[in-house]
Amino acid sequence: MFKANDDIDGYCQCLGTLGDCLRDDGRYAEALDQFLTMHDLADHEGSGMTPSIAALTRPSTLARVGECLGLLGRPTEAVTKLTEAISLMEELQLSGQQARSLEILAAVLVDEGRTDESRRAYERAAEVFEAIGDIEASSRCQDLATAAADTPKVS
Repeated sequence: MFKANDDIDGYCQCLGTLGDCLRDDGRYAEALDQFLTMHDLADHEGSGMTPSIAALTRPSTLARVGECLGLLGRPTEAVTKLTEAISLMEELQLSGQQARSLEILAAVLVDEGRTDESRRAYERAAEVFEAIGDIEASSRCQDLATAAADTPKVS
């Protein structure tokens, strides 16, 4: 409907919502496809997306792509996409999204045995969550940082 009416912004939002539903249902590969299509639209000047909306869509889409890659057992790609997303979120001052993405990144890193990097990502997430007033999430990330520090490194 949105695509037929040339409402690319609305179409992109629908792709994201569908991707979120698929991811939440454990259908990670299908979700990844939706997020990659969304990313392509946001990243292509001629797609018809409003430039300001595309700029805000890019970091959240990269984070969703990274999360799905991690869930699909592709941690190297996940770390790359999440790191890129976090950098863009910091530039755009999207603190809530940045904190959530840092927490996802930290989980991918700990699964890879990269405990020092994971601990630092959890600590940074805790700081950002605290700065935006989400004390519960900040405490959770502090606890996870402590647990990551206590996890033996994989050689």
